[in-house]
Amino acid sequence: MKILAITDIHQIYDAARAAWMIESPDLILDCGDHDQIMNLFGSTPHFYIRGNHEPRKISLIKDNDSLPTSIPNGDIIKFTHDEESITFSGIDGNYGAKQTIYQVNPLIVDHLKEHDPRTIDILLLHESPLNVNKNSRAYQFALQVIAEIDRLQPKLVLSGHTNIFSEYISSQKVKFVNFDDMCNGYLVIVVEGNHLTYERKRAFFGK
Repeated sequence: MKILAITDIHQIYDAARAAWMIESPDLILDCGDHDQIMNLFGSTPHFYIRGNHEPRKISLIKDNDSLPTSIPNGDIIKFTHDEESITFSGIDGNYGAKQTIYQVNPLIVDHLKEHDPRTIDILLLHESPLNVNKNSRAYQFALQVIAEIDRLQPKLVLSGHTNIFSEYISSQKVKFVNFDDMCNGYLVIVVEGNHLTYERKRAFFGK
């Protein structure tokens, strides 16, 4: 199974479509930030979480292709293509200093506690809790989220928001990857049985 992982589309629709056409994925996973919610990828399944720049209104035109699917906050989705399966989940929002509707919901920690370890292959975040400043009011909450992620042991944790590529392995051997906005690149993930590998693609599509 081939997965296209993208983040921070905003209005960079041509770049998103170009990545889709180049890679021909079986599934698209999206870490959020959209100026509009629309179908960009034809019939390819597209699942997304909400970032901190999401529209408050979604317009659906009759006879359009189906809209992408929002991942319910903290729920687990199982996707199967041919003989390969993958499970994924997501956490909406960021850890901003001001209380807004786009912030990570504090109830997410309780929601994650409902899941058993190793039941999530890929966890989507908009902002990684690893990026929260120690002086931020959200820091202690971010530590709780990190502790739950370490307990759950996903194979891969993906995030965007900062538009800076970084890789980090936690003390519990969980792999965190923060990757480029849609203008500058994306990830390609390959699932073969129980094995999951990823490759960073540097695109430089331009805005």
